[in-house]
Parts: sequence; C-alpha cells; structure tokens
Amino acid sequence: MIVKVRFIGTGGQGNVLAAHVLGDAAVRSGYNAVQTSMYSAQVRGAPTRADVIISDEEIFDIRAEDPDYLVAMSQDAVMAFRNLKPRVVVAEEHILNIPYECEKIHKIHAIKISKELGSISVQNMVFLGFLIRVMRVIDIKVVEESIRDIVSPKWVEIDIKALRRGWDAAGNSV
Repeated sequence: MIVKVRFIGTGGQGNVLAAHVLGDAAVRSGYNAVQTSMYSAQVRGAPTRADVIISDEEIFDIRAEDPDYLVAMSQDAVMAFRNLKPRVVVAEEHILNIPYECEKIHKIHAIKISKELGSISVQNMVFLGFLIRVMRVIDIKVVEESIRDIVSPKWVEIDIKALRRGWDAAGNSV
C-alpha cells in the first residue's frame, strides 16, 4: 500500500503543519512516511505545497507528483499547481475552477467551520479531519495524539475540535 497526499494553499494557511501532523500520525500507526514542503520566502500569500507519502513498504520518492489525494485550500494554489493528476480532490467550497480530471471531488466549508470555531487559522485541521476520514488509513485518535505533541499548547484544543469537525463533515462523503 502506498498513499500520496499533496496539500496546496497559500502561505499562512497551515498546509505544511497539516502535512507534518499527517506524516507523524502515519508513523505512529506503523507506516513508513516521508513529508516534504515547498514555499517561498514570502511569509504569507504565495502558493505553497506540502507532500506526504505513506506506505507499508520502503519509500523511494520524496514528492507526491501525481497524488492519490489533493487537498486544495485556495484557488490561487489550484492555478499554480494545475498540472497535477490527482485521484481525489478535497477542496474549499469557494474554489470554483478545479482543472483536474479526477475520480472524485469533495467540497468542504473549511473556512466557515473554522470561523465558527473562532479562528480561521484552524482551517488546515478541518481539511485534515475530512481527509483522514475519506482516506480510511489512519485513525483520528492517532492524529489527535500527533496534534498534542506537535502543535503549540495554546492551539491544541481548538485544532482537535477543528479536526473532529472536518471528520464529521466528511461523514456523508464516505
């Protein structure tokens, strides 16, 4: 089994952190995992990507060029990374132009959910919760453990709430 995931967004949306948490949870679950990221020197606003490859065998690649799952957090990032060939796309509801030919596109109101929780900054964990439910590879409890160990203590509680809200939002999609 090998699963390739790419998170794309703009700087400041937290896709690198989401990928880090996913990779850590994969290792805690007994899989091999590699996580890489690409972002510009510009702190916010530039397109960013973060890849995670999860496998029960050795991993010989470091990038998820044609990902099984693509998590799209912004329209600008979709356009910057439009040449991908994902199998499944998880996208923010407001993204209208999705140029990928894929098996399935899931839309989620991650921004709306994160605002309801009190911070737009947790949209990455909303996406992650949705993704892990759709993927069916890693248990949500393991992801929560990773959040507790990786995320700043002041964000742990709200990030776990966001993760669970994303998980719940995916309920009708699986």
